Amino acid sequence: DEGTRRRPDLAIVARNYSMWVVVEVELENHSLEHHVVPQIQAFVTGRYDESHADLLFEKDPSLSKERLRELVRFVPPVVAVVVNSRSVLVRGWNALESEHSARLTFLESFRSEDGDVIVSVSGYLPSPRPRRIAKLRKQEMMNALRCGRPADLPAALGDSIRMYWGERPYLWQLLRTMDSIVLLAPGGFTVRADRNYEVLQTEEGQFQLHEM
Repeated sequence: DEGTRRRPDLAIVARNYSMWVVVEVELENHSLEHHVVPQIQAFVTGRYDESHADLLFEKDPSLSKERLRELVRFVPPVVAVVVNSRSVLVRGWNALESEHSARLTFLESFRSEDGDVIVSVSGYLPSPRPRRIAKLRKQEMMNALRCGRPADLPAALGDSIRMYWGERPYLWQLLRTMDSIVLLAPGGFTVRADRNYEVLQTEEGQFQLHEM
């Protein structure tokens, strides 16, 4: 919003395109007021558009340009600051979270007398949200769920889909019609008419069924 351009150190994109993170790496001796805050304000309030998605695609062509553009357009990034010491907290760096909507990650390295190095990581770590791929409601007169937009479900699905309900997996049978997909409930599962449901897909590709 200030009309200036700033370059972050890193961008992280979730494999399921549910979120992305703009990362700024700092040292503990950097000035919070004069260096860190102006950078973070720019990344938090910045305008992100297709040019940023195209740049991400340029850096990693294995990504989907179309899904990157959708992600950048509709999902604001998490802005994370990686710093090399937790001691910055006593000097007011927690204001980055409380006042500037950023997240703090601490990456501290330690060397033994023998020269061995270990690294301690604490604070914020990205945790991709499951991506909603379908909204469902009960199919009339059947113990089943109906998806009114078949395109929402992955085209590669065959005659069944394994979905987790809490910690338990269930195998649902799929019936395809001209304008919908009906998911027949497995034994032991009762579809409630007074509830709406959604199908989420985790970064690892696992399907989860939830009430909305």
